[in-house]
Amino acid sequence: MRIPVNTVVIGWTSMMESQLEKSETGPTKKKAVIVIRDPETIHMMSDSMRKEIHRILSMKPMTETELSELLGITKASVGYHLKLLKEAGIIRVERTAVEEHGILQKFYETTSVHFVIDYEKAPLMIRKHYLDVHMERLRGILGLFQMVQKRGKRYIPIKSDMVEELAEDIAKFIAVVGAEHENEETELDRETYLTVLYGEALAKVAENDRWRKFFKETGPLGEFILSRLRL
Repeated sequence: MRIPVNTVVIGWTSMMESQLEKSETGPTKKKAVIVIRDPETIHMMSDSMRKEIHRILSMKPMTETELSELLGITKASVGYHLKLLKEAGIIRVERTAVEEHGILQKFYETTSVHFVIDYEKAPLMIRKHYLDVHMERLRGILGLFQMVQKRGKRYIPIKSDMVEELAEDIAKFIAVVGAEHENEETELDRETYLTVLYGEALAKVAENDRWRKFFKETGPLGEFILSRLRL
């Protein structure tokens, strides 16, 4: 028996609408942060393109095609990265929608506003990559102290080994802070939340006698920060 074409179309359309309706009534809130502890996943997330895809999807859901056009890479490459991220639970399908030509598009989003890695569980060959990221961020923070000190025509002496050691302590405490917020939800955007995590990690680092002394020696700004932390 031949089934009328219009019946097939109506049935297929109803199915698509049902899928879309389910996705819209699904979870809309994200976790504040996830801490990645699995060494293989930590290694997987050291890829710069996957981190960029996560950053983009944390701002708004996008399709494979949209990501391909934005990043300037093939859909096949985007699809490969999305597959790995989805299998690791770092992204999910936020909704599906049918295009004008009947192609079903999946919109992807992150499962959390931000992710941090457990530095101490990262493979040694990968730690250097994440340490470099923290060192760059730390230089930006220390640059603020230098800016304040420059007004008094003074500079804070900062050595490379000290920056590396301080960055490593921050890397460790970021995971500690992340674990404290892992079961929370937030309305903050990614960049705001990242600075919150960094602020809390720095506060924990400043509890160490060595780093408390360092911040105190950075001048008025360091002393002000320590006074606000009551250290």
